[in-house]
Formats: sequence, structure tokens, C-alpha cells
Amino acid sequence: MTSSLWKNTLREIWNTKARFLSIMAIIALGVGFFAGVKGTSPAMVATAEQYAMDQALMDVQLLSSVGFDDEDIKAIQNMPDIQTVNAGYVADVMVGADSGAKVYRIHSMAQDNSTINRLVVTDGRLPEKTGEIVIDDRDKDFSVGDTIKVNEKAGDADASTMLGTLEYTVVGKVESPMYVGMDRGTATIGSGKVSYFAYALRTDFSYERYTEVYVATKYSDKGISPFSDQYEDGIAQVKNQLKDLGADRINIFDSEILQPSREKLEEGIKEYNSKKLQAEQQLNDAEKQLADGKLEYENKIKEAQQALDDAQKQIEQGEGLLPYSMTTYYEEILQAQKKISDSETQLTLGKSQLQTAQNQYDTQVAQAQAQLTTAQTAYDQQYYEFYTYTKPQSEYKINTYENLVNKATVAITQIEERLKDVGGELSEYLLKQLDDTKLMLQGYYQQLEQGRQQLADGEEKLAQAKQQLEQGEIQLEQKKADGQQQLADAQNKIDTAQTALDEGKEQFETAKAKGRQQIDDAQVQLSQGKVQLEQGRITLEQSKEQGQQQLDDGQKQLEAARERAKTELDNAKEQINSAQAKLDALSNPQWIVSDRNDVSGFGSFYDDTQRVDAVAMVFPLFFLLVAVLVCLTTMTRLLEERRTEIGTLKALGYSPASITAKFMVYAVTAGLLGCVVGVCVGVPILPNVIYNAYRMMYTTPTLKVVIPWDYILIGMLSAVVCTGGVVLFVCRKSLRAFPAKLMRPKSPKPGKRILLERIPFIWSHLGFTSKVTARNLFRYKARFLMTVLGVAGCTALIVAAFGLKDSINTVIDKQFTDVFKYDGMIVPQTKGDASQLEELLSFVADYKGVENTVLFNYSINETKDSNGNKVELDVYVPESASAMKKTIDLHTRTTKEVVPLTDKGVVISEKLSNLLKLSVGDAITYTQDNGDYTATVTGICENYIGNCIFMTPDYYEQLYGDSLQFNLIMEASKAMTDDEQDAFANALLERDDVMAASFIGKSITAVKDMMNSLNIIVYVMIFCAGALAFVVLYNLTNINIAERTREIATIKVLGFYNREVSAYVYRENIVLTVVGIVAGLVIGTALSGFIVQTAEVDRVMFGRDIGVTTYLYAIGLTALFALLVNGFMYFKMKVISMVDSLKSIE
Repeated sequence: MTSSLWKNTLREIWNTKARFLSIMAIIALGVGFFAGVKGTSPAMVATAEQYAMDQALMDVQLLSSVGFDDEDIKAIQNMPDIQTVNAGYVADVMVGADSGAKVYRIHSMAQDNSTINRLVVTDGRLPEKTGEIVIDDRDKDFSVGDTIKVNEKAGDADASTMLGTLEYTVVGKVESPMYVGMDRGTATIGSGKVSYFAYALRTDFSYERYTEVYVATKYSDKGISPFSDQYEDGIAQVKNQLKDLGADRINIFDSEILQPSREKLEEGIKEYNSKKLQAEQQLNDAEKQLADGKLEYENKIKEAQQALDDAQKQIEQGEGLLPYSMTTYYEEILQAQKKISDSETQLTLGKSQLQTAQNQYDTQVAQAQAQLTTAQTAYDQQYYEFYTYTKPQSEYKINTYENLVNKATVAITQIEERLKDVGGELSEYLLKQLDDTKLMLQGYYQQLEQGRQQLADGEEKLAQAKQQLEQGEIQLEQKKADGQQQLADAQNKIDTAQTALDEGKEQFETAKAKGRQQIDDAQVQLSQGKVQLEQGRITLEQSKEQGQQQLDDGQKQLEAARERAKTELDNAKEQINSAQAKLDALSNPQWIVSDRNDVSGFGSFYDDTQRVDAVAMVFPLFFLLVAVLVCLTTMTRLLEERRTEIGTLKALGYSPASITAKFMVYAVTAGLLGCVVGVCVGVPILPNVIYNAYRMMYTTPTLKVVIPWDYILIGMLSAVVCTGGVVLFVCRKSLRAFPAKLMRPKSPKPGKRILLERIPFIWSHLGFTSKVTARNLFRYKARFLMTVLGVAGCTALIVAAFGLKDSINTVIDKQFTDVFKYDGMIVPQTKGDASQLEELLSFVADYKGVENTVLFNYSINETKDSNGNKVELDVYVPESASAMKKTIDLHTRTTKEVVPLTDKGVVISEKLSNLLKLSVGDAITYTQDNGDYTATVTGICENYIGNCIFMTPDYYEQLYGDSLQFNLIMEASKAMTDDEQDAFANALLERDDVMAASFIGKSITAVKDMMNSLNIIVYVMIFCAGALAFVVLYNLTNINIAERTREIATIKVLGFYNREVSAYVYRENIVLTVVGIVAGLVIGTALSGFIVQTAEVDRVMFGRDIGVTTYLYAIGLTALFALLVNGFMYFKMKVISMVDSLKSIE
């Protein structure tokens, strides 16, 4: 290229800087998003690797129910591949008041903090002496300098058996690589959940044996990635070797420790049984001596009692007279009392009748008086109205109308006389006057009659009122007479009853005095006999006391001997039981071997990186594809615009290579600059945004940025190849033509009738501008297609982003509302059948708020997919299929039909069926306890978290050939608060038959945290998709206007106003945007489904439904960006010069 052509190229870039920048922005967005998101997962993995190396995170952790001794540690150190071994202690204790106590897991610090599991001090320092402690950095209950007091009890155990001191001074706060995630683990005390961890010196523990061992292997020293297959295989080999070593060391422990203890226990049991038999013989002899003494005592008491019985007979004979006297006395008393009672009854009755009669009399008189008063008032009122108004008015009216009648009669007579003498008109006049007068007379008669009737009515009402008044007076007098007669009769009855009462009282006093004398005589005789009887009783009581005292002394001696024997035997029994309990606790000792994947948060952090990578598999690629497609369209239309310039350059003698190089520089420069900007912005920012969202759940260092050169190269090649390829293709096509042809405008496409013109009903109703818009849309099909594809791609990206968010967020509600209906899980200490777990099940069922309980056999197994990858399975076997419906609902996802659980096979989750490519009727084979089992699939159910298998108890026994043992209780309860759940968990964990208890609320929180972290990625996708949509619409609209500058100038010359010109162009943009949105919704739905299935991990299935709001958001955002772009383009169309634009192209 010559210098002039370089200048021309730079001038081209400056003159079309808006288009150049839009190309650069689209490529920057596409490449930056693609490289940034694709580089997030490697950066997170590299950060985790570096963190594990910097903190010297252990490779293997060993736990044992019997602990470890020095010989065990030496044996571990002597194993191949082992680099570092750190033996220590761990204790779960309670801190705080009983109502709000929290579980703290206290570890012993390594002797050298730099060797393994290096602690990061965030505040203060590490412990240096006994009684000092460092606590979890997330612990806000205590600060440096505070004192932590450990509760004396840790469940059923004494904290002093685990710790040397129960009071510690906080000297620092730390972060531990053993606790990368938010979860601090589970415990068998308190609420069952560890709240915080802490570290103290080894000297602060009182264990006899080590309780935990951390091992670092050569695989971590060599710098091998902990997520590589080489590391996983090496650690698996080490774990197997440690398990084998553990079995050998357990056998040694059994022979050296447990077997001598068993023999000593058997000797103790024999000695206990011998002493128990001897003590029982001595107690039996003492009891026989006491029984003989008691028999002698009873015989003497019997003789004394006989003497008292004789005296009692004499008293009874003396008392023979008393009943007769008492009978006579009471008979006379009763007669007198009956007479008095009858008289009092009559007297009371008479008084009651008198009072009743008096009340009736008063009531009747009052009523009659009231009626009389009412009648008098009515009469007076009627009298007053009659003589004041009615009679005067009526008489006045009668007199008046009588005079008028007389006058009218005289007038009629006079007119009739005159009629005899006249004729003609006068006669007619008189006749008319005669008719009017007769009519008036008739009216007078009516008024006269009304007045007379009014007077008669008034007189009649007055008479009626007077008659009612007179009747009221008569009734009043009659009721007074009747009432006085009734009162007199009642008074007579009272007087008669009073006389009878006086006579009865006199008879009563006489009978009472007579009877009293008879009773006194009988009492004298009885008193003498009772004195003799009392003397005999005193003698008997003295004998009883003496004998009972002797018996009590003997009994006390016997009880004392029995208590001494019982105490000695109980102490011996307690020692035996304690020894037996310790042996039982150690009956099945084993080494529990775990690795980094079991560390809180470390394994899940890697799983999260894989989720990020899974999401990045499709969306960024499609994002880049849309960006490249729009750039391709932009460059194609740019070169078509420069057709004349290409012809001119060719006519001036420039070679095709030079001409192509000019536009190649333009395209490649825009592409490379866009790639550089996108990489510089996207690679550092996007991984940090996504990573920082995950850091809310993990304790990890700052992100170690890993530059994804491979994805950067892919993005750059895609941008450069597409833009440069378009330049080569279009230039090659154009340069084949002669310069003269290229310098002329390209012949417009011949006009053709479009489809709408063939539909008269529609076409005839369109206006001129609407018809022009329709012709332009269908005439320039390439422009139509490219614009629709650009808008559809952006809409599809927005739908896919929001659709992924919907799919993620629906997992929680669907899993823990539609599928899992239980609220808590209780793990028994030992598994058993329904009868063996009956007591625990009853306790759970009877707890306040619990509505349903179901027994399950739960196990975690594994199988392999078609690629040989391991798939973890959760197998649930309920006590019955009907009972399981209370806690787990099996149904299909699409139709919600119930999936029956039968004895013919198993029901598997939809996610598992997709992983293994299974359908109903197929067989599934899985491994449990080193045994393979094959079951028939009879149903596929909806489930989102975990790969589940459900089977009936009968099918379980048929499949395994063994009786069903339950190891899990699910409970469904009313809504409990967190405090109520903690109280329930405390009550459960206080029982000896409960190993662990958890509630689904905690699981929901954990899943929500995981889903919220994925939402951050979705928000980034939404933001970038929106930005791309805006830039794409701006670019396409800008090109559209640039291509049609002469057309716009022409319609301006024709008199179109600026608003009309804008509407002319906007109408096409709106139609293209609507068509692109519709196509984008369809593409976005398919893309969303593909991304969701691609982004899923093995144990999680995202929702398949896209909410209506997702489509509304996509439509709204795309429409909003289109309106914004139209607003920007309005000013560009406004400044188009009509003169310059209409100049001849030559």
C-alpha cells in the first residue's frame, strides 16, 4: 500500500468513526465476554490450587472412635508416599447459656503452624501458653481479649474429660484451610450443627489418645493439581493403604487393649455374682428372724385385744337402753317438728298468697287507674277539640252554605222566570247562567253535607270518649272491691296458720325436755363402761408400742444391712456397666479416612468452578457468534457502500491487492482493537466479579487471574477471520467488474409485487407510507435478514440469561415444596426394624408440632454412566409406599401424574434417567457395599437435587435377600421457627439413641447460597447481553441510515418534516425489531433449554420452565434499546444536508 492509500484508509476510519467504533465495541463485547467468562473457571481452580499449597492443606484426615497412639502414628509415618504426619486432638463443646448455647469445635494446633493446615491470623496472634485460644474469624460473639467459658456438660459427657481447662482467653482470630466454606460441620451435641471452630495448644486437652491425624503426601509436595486425575488416583491409593493399615492397627488394639479388658470384665462379673448371692443369703436369714419376732408380737396383741372385746360387750349392753330412749325422744321431736313445719308451711303459704294478692291488687288498680287516666285525657282532648274547633267550624260552614244554597235557589228561580219572557242570544246566555248556578248549587249542597257530617262525627267521637271514661271508672271500682276481698281471705289464712304454729312449738318444747332426761340417764350408765374400756385400751397400746419398737429396731437393722449390700452391689454393677459401655463403644472400632473433598467448602468450591465452566460452555460462544455475525453484516454493507470508491481506485491503477489491503486494514484494525479492549476489560473484570460473588460463601484469597490464551486466541481469530474474510469475499467479487461499472451506482433491484399486494383486503387499507415501508422491507431481503438475525440474537441472549435464572431459582421451591415435604431428618444411633425404633419414633411423633413421621432405610451408592464416570446415588426405602407420601411426593414433571411405587421395581429421578439414558422397563445396576444389584425401572419422577432411587420394603428384601433395617426418620411438622427447631434438635440429641438431627431449612439455605452464586453469573450475562443488544441495534440502524442518505434527503426535498422523516425510517426499524424479537424468543427458548441442560452438574437438575416475566423482560429490554437507538438516530437524520446528498454521484 502506498502512503496515499494509507492516508485514505486513516481518513476512511475517521470519517466513519461511528461505524468503526461500533464494530470495535461489538467485537470487544463478544471477545471480552467470551474470554472473561471462559477464563473464570481456570482462574478459580488456580486460586484454589495456590491456596491449598500456601496453607499446606492436608491430603488425608484420619479419625477413629478409639483414637490413635504413638505406635499408630509411627506406622503411618513409615508408609510410602507419606511426607508429613500431624497427630492432634479435637473436641466438640458447648459455649454460652443453655437457651442459646452454641457448639464450638476446638482443635489442637500443630507444633509448627507452617507444616500442615497453616492458620491465617486475621487479628491478634496465635496461642503461646495454656489457657489461650484463637477463634473462627466469622465468630462475632467474642473479640480478642475476651474470655470464653466452656460449659461443664457437652451433651452427656463432661467437658473436663476432653479439656484440661474450661476457661480460655481469646488471643486472636484465624482462618483455617480446613474450613473454606460457610459450613462448620455437624455434631452430636447441642443443635447438631457446629457454629464455630477454635484452636488451642495440645496441653489444653486431657485425652489419653490422639483423636485426629492429618497427613500430607508427596502428591501435594510435587505441586500436582489437587483436581487432577493424577492427584485423585494417588490419594485414592494412599487412602486404601491407610484403610488397610487401620484394619491391622485395630486388630492390634483389640488384642492388646480390648481383649484384656474383656477378660477383666468377665472376672468382675463372676465376683459380682458371688458377692450378690452371699449378700442375698444373709438378708434372707435376717428376714426369717424378724418374721418369727413379728409372729410372737401378734399373738400377745391378740390376747390383749380379746380382753378389750369383753369390755366392749359390757358397754354395748349398757348402750342398749340408749337407742330406745333416743328413739322415743326423736319420735316425739319429729312429731312436734312436723307439726311446726306444717304450720310454718301454711303460714308461709298464707303470707305468700297475701303478698301475691296485694301485688295483684296494686297491679290491677294501677292498670285500671292508668286506663282511666288515659280515657280522661282522651275525653278532655276530644272535648276541647270538638268545642274549640270542630263544632264552631262545622256550624260556621253549615250556616254559610245554607245561605249560599238559599241564594242560589232564589237565583235559579229568577233565571227561570226570565227565560219565559226572553229569547235569542239572551235566552242562551240565561240558560248557560242557569246551568252554572245549578252546578254551583250542587257544590254548595256537597259542602253543606260535609259540614253536617263533620259535626256529627265530632259529636260521635266525643260521646265515645265519654263512654270509655265512664267504663274505666266502673272497672276501677270493681277491681278495688275484688282486690280487697282477696286480701281479707289471705289474712284469715295467715291468722289460722300462726295459731297452729304456736301450738306446735309448745308441743316441741315439752317433748324435747322429756327426751333429754331419758338420754341423760342412759349416758351415765355408758360413761362408767367407757372408763373401764379406755383403761384396757391404754394397756393394749403400751403393749403394742413396746412390741412395735422391738420390731422396728429389727427392721431397721435389716434395712441397713440391705442398703449396705445394695450400695456395694450397685457400685460393683455400675463399674461393670461402665466397663461394658466402654467396651461396647469400642466394639466396632475403625479408622475413618477422608480427603480434601470432605473439607468444608473445598470440594464444593471445585464443584462451583465446574458449574461456572458449564455455564460458560454455550452462552459466551453464542454471544461471540452473534457479535461476529453482526460484524460480518456491517463489513459487507460497508464494502457495498464503497463500491464507487473501489472502482475509482482501480481506475487510478491501484492493484486489487492494494485495494483489498485498504479495507482489510480497516476491518482487521477494528477487530484487533476490539479484541484488545475486550480482553483488557473482560479478562480481569468478569472473573473477579463472578469469583467475588462466590467468596461470600468461601474463605479464599484474592483471585489469581489466569489469562485464557486459548480462548483469547479463538475470539481474536473468529473476529479477524470473519471481518477479514468478508473483505476478501466482497472485494474479490467487486474487483472482477470494470472500473466504469463500479464507478456507477449499483442498479437498483427491479420492483416486484410483494406478498401483501396480492391480498387486496390488507393492501387497500394501507396508507402510502405504510406501503412504501412494506415494499422496502421485502425488497431488500439481505438487509431484512441481517437486521432480524442481529435483533433475534440479542433477544435470544436475554431470554437465555433470564431463562437460566428462572431455571435456577425454581429448583428450591419445586424440590422442597412439590417433591420433598418433610421438615427434619433424625439418624438413630443404631439401625433397626420398626419395633426396635418404636420408642424413638413415638418421641418424635409426640413432639409438639410434628404431624407425620416415616421410617426410611437410606444409603449412598454409586453406578457408572455410559462414559464410565461415577454417578452417586441416593437410595430411599420407606416403611411403606403409602407412608412415604407424607414426606416425599413422587410424580412426573410435565403432567404431574402420580408415579406409583410398586413391588415390581424402582422409581428413579428424571436427572438420573437422563444421565444413564434409562426409560421405564430398563434395568439399572449400582454398587453397594462392594456388591452389585440390578433393579427394574418402573417409573421416572420429578426431582431436582440428588440422583434418587425409591423402592418398597418388599422389593428391597427381594433385591437384597435380607430383612429391611431402618436408619433414618423423616418428620413433617407445622412451621417451626429457627429457635423451635434448635430446641427440637437439642431434645433429640440429648437422647442416647440419636446420632444426628437436621432440618430441611438448613438445606434450603445451603442450596439458596449455591443458587445465588450462580445468579451473579446470570446477572453478568444479562448485563453483557443488554449491552450487546444496544450496540448491535445502534450499528444496524446507523448502517441503515448511512445507506439511505440520498433517499432520506429526497423525501426531505419532497416536503417531509423531520418527524415525518423519522417516522418513515422508524417504521421499518420497529417492524424489523418486532420480527427479530419474535424470532429471538423462539431461538432464546431453545438456547435456554440447551444451556440449562449443559450447565447442570451430576447431582442437580435445573428447572425446565421459563417464566412469562422472562419473555416480558426480553421484549421490554430489546424494545427499550430500539427506542433509545431511534432517539439517537433522530439527530443524525435531522442534520442530513438535502443539497449535498442529492448531488450526482459522479
